[in-house]
Amino acid sequence: MHKKFLILLLMLPLILTGCWDRTEINDIAFVVATGVDKEKDKFRTTFQIPLPSQLGGAGSKGGGGGSSGDKSYYLDSRLGDSLEQTFSSEQEALPRYLNFSHRSVLVLGNEMAKGGIENVLDVVARNPVNRLTTFLVVANGTARDLLNADAPVEKFPAEAVREIVQRATKKPYTMKQFIQDSLSPGKDPIAPVFSVINTKPGSKGKPKTTVKLSGFSIFNREKAVGTLTGEKALGLLIAMDLAPNPSTVIVQPPGQTGKISLQINENKTQLKPYINNNKLAMNIVFRTRATVVENTSSYNITEKKENFVKLEQWVNNEIKRRVEQVIDELQHTYHSDPMGFGKTFHQKYPKEWKSMEKDWKTYLSQVKVSVDPRVHIEQFGTIISSPVRKERDLH
Repeated sequence: MHKKFLILLLMLPLILTGCWDRTEINDIAFVVATGVDKEKDKFRTTFQIPLPSQLGGAGSKGGGGGSSGDKSYYLDSRLGDSLEQTFSSEQEALPRYLNFSHRSVLVLGNEMAKGGIENVLDVVARNPVNRLTTFLVVANGTARDLLNADAPVEKFPAEAVREIVQRATKKPYTMKQFIQDSLSPGKDPIAPVFSVINTKPGSKGKPKTTVKLSGFSIFNREKAVGTLTGEKALGLLIAMDLAPNPSTVIVQPPGQTGKISLQINENKTQLKPYINNNKLAMNIVFRTRATVVENTSSYNITEKKENFVKLEQWVNNEIKRRVEQVIDELQHTYHSDPMGFGKTFHQKYPKEWKSMEKDWKTYLSQVKVSVDPRVHIEQFGTIISSPVRKERDLH
């Protein structure tokens, strides 16, 4: 019995294959971000790869970035006739295997986005190694320049972009959502737009480049057709029920000096479609809770009940103005439907939608939109009036 057991033990190594296909961690180059630019009829893909030896802490020095030699990442780009060709070309120049399973950001250059991104979506959706939780953003310029920013607060620009994008909308707007919106009948996708800016540290500091969220790119199917910035961008997010909490709205009391800043703590948007005598209409209803966070005006909010009611009405009018302005541009300038008007009509009127689907963008421009904001101001802070304004200055 002991001999048989011994023979069995001796035979086990012959039938066990072990980890024959394993790849050592030291042989892998983890790509945290890629950028895609269009140069005439070719594609330029930029790869951002962290340098583990330079991520240890203070005092460490790194190479890479292709410039200063003190960056914690390696940056390189390849030009090719297809995206896959650029990947293969980069792999041929690296001693490590490219791995995209940890990629958090995909940056599209401005020209690439305007020309159409069908090729990018095809590669991302086709290869299962690509994460659909990746954030897709558009560069206000080239993707390569954006990924080569200093981003001094984070180890590499991709991390800075990822953190900003996560806070830019109420719910993370990922590559998965972008693809779903681009494929959904009656809905178009959007994407955050990032710019490279210089920091302003003062006379004794040395300026560096960093990244900044500068707006949202509007798509018509797979092509970027425009960008909304500032108050228009917030109006878009409010209409899409994606406005981050908190958001800031500023109003100026009529006939008064100074302004009042309010923080939107919660916003809920509802789309209510109607068809009456073959005419399309959409009622957009907002339920918003806000808090006064700054009052530099001469308006006394709580002196009379009417003052409080007036302030809520001014905020209502301001939100309504922004949303109506954005919707008008979407309907008649960009011919884009990121709010999903068509999808809403499809859900409520499936039979009528069959005749509208093929020519929805024409119908979109004909939809009569009414905006119904309902703002409730909950708090005024710990003081009633500004401590720097005398009672006689308040109205």
